[in-house]
Amino acid sequence: DLVIKLPVQRPTSCAFGGKNFTLLYVTSAKLRLTKAELEEQPQAGDVLVIDLAQQGIKANGSASNLFGTPA
Repeated sequence: DLVIKLPVQRPTSCAFGGKNFTLLYVTSAKLRLTKAELEEQPQAGDVLVIDLAQQGIKANGSASNLFGTPA
């Protein structure tokens, strides 16, 4: 198992990307964080990009499959 420590308290979603799917994109939230928490986590609310040695896989399907509407 691979555990990645993030510099944010509230990661919200993630996806592989990049040419060989070796980049991990992680979105994060800053809603309802206190001023002190925001000072401790200046990247809260950002999209983090992590370069991994491991390769992800391309999604099987399309946006229409996920949301029921054409892409």
